[in-house]
Amino acid sequence: MDNNMSTTPSKGGSLILSIVYITALFFIWAFVTNLIDPLVKSMKVIYTLSDAEAQLNQFAFFIAYGIMSIPSAAYLAKKGYTKSIILGLIGIIAGCLIAWATTFSHSFVTVLLGLFVAASGITLLQVAANPLIASMGDQKGAAFRLNLSQSFNSLGAYVGGVFGAKYLLDGPLFHKDVVVTQDLLDTGLSFVTNVYFLIAVVLAVFTIAVFLVRNTISEHAPKMAEHSESPFSALKSKWANLGALGIFLYVGAEVCVISGMIFFLE
Repeated sequence: MDNNMSTTPSKGGSLILSIVYITALFFIWAFVTNLIDPLVKSMKVIYTLSDAEAQLNQFAFFIAYGIMSIPSAAYLAKKGYTKSIILGLIGIIAGCLIAWATTFSHSFVTVLLGLFVAASGITLLQVAANPLIASMGDQKGAAFRLNLSQSFNSLGAYVGGVFGAKYLLDGPLFHKDVVVTQDLLDTGLSFVTNVYFLIAVVLAVFTIAVFLVRNTISEHAPKMAEHSESPFSALKSKWANLGALGIFLYVGAEVCVISGMIFFLE
């Protein structure tokens, strides 16, 4: 009897901690996503890009959503929710480290590759996190948990934009009427890559924390179907295809307007 009393609070505490971690995922992917807008500006200056070339940052990031969504759904169906969110976090970490490696390659292509890999990890997180947070705990509170998580998503978007504007556009390279030299370009690039390295370190610690409560997450995750259909079966639906097209156009317009607004206001 004493043993049962001692383990129950531990399990309850572990569940609350798991809910906090899953909710934090919404903040994390919004934060990383909204770093791209100031990154567009910094890459344009550092690599002397045209407006169209600078938008390749957005293209490399968001094209991953379209390419990796079905593979992410297939992985989730096969491996489950816990492994999916851990792999998604590892994907973001890998993308940030690739972006950091630009310090050594000095290649804009390395930045684009890092953005694609990070967005691939975010895609897997988005596929898994919404149904997962709804299933963590009492089903009567599922709607509340979803709304709470989405509020952290909005908070992450705001903080990511402010953080990126401060630290991705840092240094004398971005001062008004500055005379651009190679040393300034190298310094500006180091500011950018150091930010992504710092994010990778923080997310690595967070991933370890999630790993420690993996059993609790697995216990409360939605039950997987024994015989699930292929993710490609969704493409048979006219409404799914039209919905995907609508989201593609909406996100494309949203991304272009936000990034273009930076150039316009400047």
